Amino acid sequence: SIFCILRDKNQSGGNVGNRSATRVKNTKLALFRGMMLLVMVTGPSCSSTAVLVLLQCASICKIMESFGSKVVDAPVMAALWRLAIRSAFFGTNHHCSFNRLQYSAAFIATDSFHFVIAGSSLFFNTFGWEMIGSTLVLVLSRTTGRSTVWSWFRFYQWTEMLASCISVSVMKRHLMVWAIFAPRFMFAAVFTGFCLFLCFVEEIFDVINPFLKTKN
Repeated sequence: SIFCILRDKNQSGGNVGNRSATRVKNTKLALFRGMMLLVMVTGPSCSSTAVLVLLQCASICKIMESFGSKVVDAPVMAALWRLAIRSAFFGTNHHCSFNRLQYSAAFIATDSFHFVIAGSSLFFNTFGWEMIGSTLVLVLSRTTGRSTVWSWFRFYQWTEMLASCISVSVMKRHLMVWAIFAPRFMFAAVFTGFCLFLCFVEEIFDVINPFLKTKN
């Protein structure tokens, strides 16, 4: 679905516009279903937070799709997305600490322990909000023609990673380095890694997009 959305960025025409709008709706629906799965592995206690996050994302989407005098600057839009995504992480009782991982998520919907399923559930429980939110930002940035929002979003992520690197380097001999600074660095590295993965997907599509357009 993401490749289909990116593919419609430079196309024009009534039928193309209808297909693009349909694919945008399908992508949003897919992300919503992913959020439902995330709520399942996060637990019922986080359902109210999920509803709040859904309302926040819907509101930011409307703001991002505005035009004319109502357009909000790209740095502000990227900051709104960053705050919404990170508030979802902390609002679901997650913390940048190893001892606050929600290990019970590894045993959701299974009667026995399976390493791959348990690990995937725990990973999605911990980083799922970042994955869904970042993907939504990329898709909307491409479909609305506001690629600078995604650029600023990445800039904020690089800044967070740089700050984590500096803090863990300066505090490497601190008594609480393994309790505070190292976990924050690890979480920032995972967040940045997924952002780099989305950048890789975007670059790959930009390479194959001319061939797809020529084929059609």
